[in-house]
Amino acid sequence: MRYILYRRKKSPLDITDLVDGQTIISGALSQVARVLDISVIRKGVDYYAPNVDIERGDSIGVLDDKGKEFYRGTVWIKKLDDTSTVQQLTCYDPLIYMNKCESKDSVFVGKTAESVAKQVIEEIGLKAGKLVPTGVTVKLNGRGKTCYEIMMSAYTEAKKETGKVYYPVVNNGKVDMIEKGDLVDGLILKYSEQQVPGALDSVSYEDSSETLVNKVVEINDEGTVVSDRSSSEDINKYGLIQKIQQSSSGETAKENIELCSGKKYITCSCIGDWRLRTGYSVKLKTSMIEAEQLYIESDKHSLENGIHTVDLDLSYENVMDEHEMKEEATKGGDGSFAPLSGSSNEVKLWNFFRGRGYSKEATAGILGNLYQESKLDPKCHQSGGGAGRGLAQWTLTQRWAELVAWAKASGKNEWDLMTQAEYIDLEMKKPYYANRFKGGLQGFKNSTSVDTATKQFHDIYEASADTPSMIQRLRIVPARGYFDRLGGKEVNGQVSSDNNKLFSIAREYFGLPYSMKLRPANIGPNGLGTSTARGTYYDCSSYVRAVFYRAYGVDIGSYTGAQRSSKATVQVSKNDLKPGDLVFSNGGRHVALYVGNGRIYHTNIEGKPCREDNLQKDIFMVKRYIGG
Repeated sequence: MRYILYRRKKSPLDITDLVDGQTIISGALSQVARVLDISVIRKGVDYYAPNVDIERGDSIGVLDDKGKEFYRGTVWIKKLDDTSTVQQLTCYDPLIYMNKCESKDSVFVGKTAESVAKQVIEEIGLKAGKLVPTGVTVKLNGRGKTCYEIMMSAYTEAKKETGKVYYPVVNNGKVDMIEKGDLVDGLILKYSEQQVPGALDSVSYEDSSETLVNKVVEINDEGTVVSDRSSSEDINKYGLIQKIQQSSSGETAKENIELCSGKKYITCSCIGDWRLRTGYSVKLKTSMIEAEQLYIESDKHSLENGIHTVDLDLSYENVMDEHEMKEEATKGGDGSFAPLSGSSNEVKLWNFFRGRGYSKEATAGILGNLYQESKLDPKCHQSGGGAGRGLAQWTLTQRWAELVAWAKASGKNEWDLMTQAEYIDLEMKKPYYANRFKGGLQGFKNSTSVDTATKQFHDIYEASADTPSMIQRLRIVPARGYFDRLGGKEVNGQVSSDNNKLFSIAREYFGLPYSMKLRPANIGPNGLGTSTARGTYYDCSSYVRAVFYRAYGVDIGSYTGAQRSSKATVQVSKNDLKPGDLVFSNGGRHVALYVGNGRIYHTNIEGKPCREDNLQKDIFMVKRYIGG
């Protein structure tokens, strides 16, 4: 084994003697680029070692004992520690650029899958290698998608016609697209007394019914059964696991739910062979398993002290990293997706999930849940030192750890908003989640009810301890707000029903006198101003606080300063003032509820009651409740 450092405008340098400890090269179906993790002696810490600077952007090649390079990757992450003599380097092969770059061309019409792949590969300066020909002409709209997503979408369309499974690999510095599943020639994984490639150290086997589906009933909008597919053998053996597939009258279902007999998982560790990598297949022979072809879903090669081992995840199924890009999904109008402008987290997330094919209702349901979990903050740590992390408050030692591992393998920052959004979409595709939605994942994507989508996402994906009333108040109400504001819901110039409720409650306080000294600090069972008894005093902030709590069940803050910074609201332009907004004036020290037509509800003067009034001219800030 030799390690060669490649630096710009410098000759290649053999750094084999500087490599210290364990080398790991890994890949997986769920990640894009293959990863090299390596430890190299730092410059200046060893008198006898050459002083070598290794910087981000340099490349490291790994050669086998015959001098053939089988891996080369760009130094992407460099970690140093004052207490250590080595630096930790993480490198990614060229597919990392496919996963990071977007194409300047968003529309691909009348081109074969292989032509689309070649175009996006070469556009970003990479070399296209052997791209398996399909002869299938595709039509794609890749606006806002990465080059990798565009390439895989093209081959996903090809798969529908050819029935073949495709997978990208890097060979000799070029991006190839292969027919996934080619058998590693001349190698059988088996126990052996000789330490030869493929000699097993351990094997574990799991046969799971978690993905079992043995009956699929397709029902149209009128409730009529269109088709009924089932496996009587599986039903007799395992019991009935039925899924309902929705379709519109006269149309086929948008996603075909497949019958599934469950899944068998095999993991093993053996003496390494560099040909054992994701995208290929291998034979396995033990006392409990004898298989002529198992597909490698992930591989982790370890090299230390001259010993090369590999850990493999194997499957009986040959699956593909499929990506769907429906041409009509980016047209805009008539309920289809046209990206919203804006840089807020809510707009970015809305655009992301809409772009992934989720309906407005489903997207609103997701955002309503994520708001309750993290206020849409990807860096959120659960309060009180809890184990929740990120947008969805993934459990630290379980799902968050899996997210971090996936992000690292994909060259992404786990705290990045879009990284976490991508991971949510990835998790949603897993059978454990996808198969539990009515009509499968596509059934959820096609949701037509905000309330139902919000509850489904909570029950299946979040699974918190929230009671039904809490789900309604803390998740569904915000989701409706996202749908109304970001989904472009038409209200024909009239105040929405939610605002009617808000204003109706606000008017119940008309006539109650103003007093800052005597305003309610803690009234009602929740201590948030739930009483409407005459004789209770209110100032401006306690008035709107009480009204919003009764209308939406949310505390927007007990004084104007807290209300201006409340995460339950978002700041909007003064020129975008709408009924239901909070209007701050007098330098931000006064707050009122805007009801439209230049009128407000508020209270502000000793001796004068809560009332309707003209909008102040000195507007300081406008904030909008996300559920309003």
